[in-house]
Amino acid sequence: MTRTEYDADMARSVIVLRCIADFIACRPTLPPVTSVDLGWSQTHLVWSVKIHVFGGTEHDMERWASALDAPVTTRIEGTSEYIGEHTRVEIAGTIHGHRVTVWTTFNGSTR
Repeated sequence: MTRTEYDADMARSVIVLRCIADFIACRPTLPPVTSVDLGWSQTHLVWSVKIHVFGGTEHDMERWASALDAPVTTRIEGTSEYIGEHTRVEIAGTIHGHRVTVWTTFNGSTR
């Protein structure tokens, strides 16, 4: 099989994960991370990272926003059959040039 420009660069994915892991490890004041998801953007041909902070607070998200380069915060109000009324907070930015989104969900018990 020949490689095309649209194939995911698997070797680069390891570099991206190592970069994110080192970034988090060097910042012990950041809130604990629940999961790190690495995804390939077929549109932009780059790796992107989603970091979930389970039960995060406003203060937790502010700390993440201050750690990322060029952060943009988005709030999405919604209702779910599982958690009821909630607010999903996403902070998009970069870590050493890699696209990162940090997110959490606030509901009545975690605001």
